[in-house]
Amino acid sequence: MLLADGGQSAGFVIYVKNGKPVYHYNFFDIERTSITSSVALPAGKSTVSFEFRYDGGGAGKGGEAVLFVDNKEVGKRRIEWTVAGRFGIDTFGVGCDTGSPVCRNTSRHFRS
Repeated sequence: MLLADGGQSAGFVIYVKNGKPVYHYNFFDIERTSITSSVALPAGKSTVSFEFRYDGGGAGKGGEAVLFVDNKEVGKRRIEWTVAGRFGIDTFGVGCDTGSPVCRNTSRHFRS
């Protein structure tokens, strides 16, 4: 687990599975979107980042979700709907998912 915000009802996580970063977005358990990197992380330090290119036009609209490794695009998918408010309080974690799990495919805590 690299980063988590939200919980089982709605939120997002960025984690590493089989050496590849994964972005997972949970829209109220109605729609779940995952983006798995097309490449494995290289040895040593890397920067994993994410960009959401919002359609605009009001709250709750969709957009294009893009995953990057070392500033290179490694995956993208469309997300049709977004949460129009907050995911909750005390649900943001770095290196762990401290609340209820956002994604069913991850453990709640970082494992090295």
